[in-house]
Amino acid sequence: MLNINILFKDKLGLFLYSIACAFLIMLGTWQIYRYGEKTSYIENTYKNIQLPPKEVQQLAHEFPVFSKIYLEGKMLGDKAMWLYRRHPAAKNKDGAYLIIPVEDTYGNIFLSVIGWVLKANHGKLLKEIKANNKIGVTGLLLPSEQNSMFLPKNDYKNKICFTLDVAEISENMGLKMNPNSLAVLKLDNKFEAQIVPITAEMMVKIKNDHLEYAITWYGLAVVLSVIYYLYMNKKYKND
Repeated sequence: MLNINILFKDKLGLFLYSIACAFLIMLGTWQIYRYGEKTSYIENTYKNIQLPPKEVQQLAHEFPVFSKIYLEGKMLGDKAMWLYRRHPAAKNKDGAYLIIPVEDTYGNIFLSVIGWVLKANHGKLLKEIKANNKIGVTGLLLPSEQNSMFLPKNDYKNKICFTLDVAEISENMGLKMNPNSLAVLKLDNKFEAQIVPITAEMMVKIKNDHLEYAITWYGLAVVLSVIYYLYMNKKYKND
């Protein structure tokens, strides 16, 4: 029969165990939250990406997240930045995603992820945009991201991004943009420089192994509890 009383023999040990166990449970619970968040993201993306796009005038200036839209307008080339992330079709190549505000003919501004560009083509592409900034795009509105302690902060001086925090980027650019980012799936304007597009398959094929992580953290909490009990039982078995 378990003797629970021995767990309270060592106050300092109990305190340290409680802190460690609470930390592991907190990590597991956070992973459960992330699992639900990413599952919702994948399901909504998959459902809406298959629908025909709505033109912006049909939405009456209301643009719900995950809406698939088509707009015509101009790219604000002087506000262009580069989002550094891997692209499945461009492994082991040096490049980044072009993110640029696109203003439609009705005055709405969307922070748009145009596509992945080889670093050697960055300057050339920006010159082409300044020479011909007219564009027509079909894209999916995605939720703004939040800054993470695991990623560097956005470097606005050098126009480098690691997180699509639309509110922060909007404030830095001095623009009033839609609160969601626009992942561009199709471009009407063809640029000479190479652009690796964002594909529908790429958007829905996202790893979601947070449930496994949660089970791991909870499992470690259980293991820690067993080890702590066995240690205390051995230490105070004479009592």
